[in-house]
Amino acid sequence: MLLITDGCRRAGIFEYAGWRVARASAGERRLLLTLFVTMAVATAALNLDASVLVMTPVVLAIAARRGLGHETFSVSTIHLANSASLLMPVSNLTNLMVFHETGLTFAGFTALMALPWIGAIAVDWALVPRLARPAAVSSPPGLPAAAPAVTRWPAMILAATLAGLVLSGPLRLEPLAVVWVGAAVLSLAELITGQARVVGLLRAARPLFLLSLLGLGAAAWLLGKAGATDLLSGLIPDGEGFPELLLIASVAALLANLINNIPATLLLLPAVAPAGEAGLLAMLIGVGVGPNLSYPGSIANLLWRRLMIDGGAAVPWREFTRIGLVTTPIGIVVAVALLELALRI
Repeated sequence: MLLITDGCRRAGIFEYAGWRVARASAGERRLLLTLFVTMAVATAALNLDASVLVMTPVVLAIAARRGLGHETFSVSTIHLANSASLLMPVSNLTNLMVFHETGLTFAGFTALMALPWIGAIAVDWALVPRLARPAAVSSPPGLPAAAPAVTRWPAMILAATLAGLVLSGPLRLEPLAVVWVGAAVLSLAELITGQARVVGLLRAARPLFLLSLLGLGAAAWLLGKAGATDLLSGLIPDGEGFPELLLIASVAALLANLINNIPATLLLLPAVAPAGEAGLLAMLIGVGVGPNLSYPGSIANLLWRRLMIDGGAAVPWREFTRIGLVTTPIGIVVAVALLELALRI
């Protein structure tokens, strides 16, 4: 998905999307609504790390061009990256880690998480703009009159890959194979046409990022060997009611903010698996929405913070946590309540 995302970036799709968002939205509220829709769809369809890498610079540029303070838009971006990653198995690495354990198809997983996804996004929409404190920007440079150039066929490959993922269950295909085919087709086409080079594709795959994930996995394995999984097993309740699911999500959110959501998922997975698909999906809400509380909560948070620092627009950790202390508990409660409703339906 990182390779596919990078191909779409080179094709100018995200730059064009940013231009359309800024041009079509007259006021700050409408611009924010358009940003929410665009970011939610991009995160769900790609994955949160890819959407953060691509959309954060676009969001900062839009805010500057429109003469608006960046904080409302930038904090909304990372909150959406975490909250909107609940929808599909490919939207978050933690989702992929749990997907096979649930026994659900790609479409079945997405259907069950649709209501929690909408609820988590709605909480961010209602609260983040009211809690963030944007600073005024003077002398906005304005938007270019002409739309940025865009190559459409990478977007077609992305759409075909997502369609293949949705159909992977009924067709008994391995979802991972569908993504590999999409990435291979796009990468080979770019190499043949000269739009990309091998070195660029290797960088797009972010090998250091993947090595850091292996390191987090090793740390989780060591903690598990030290007895952390057994300890967590005693905290996981039986039952699929709202109180039990909320407790699972809360434990997952707390652990994600202590040690990052990836090792938290690896530690919790064997402890929560006996609770079935309901417990596993509640855990995903915890490790998905929970990282909105603090910077260490997810890799996406750390990537976003680095981009914000590079752009000279860093949000202090106190401010980030102040907003998260309000939005995160409410987001988890709403998403878990809607998950229980989805499971009943």
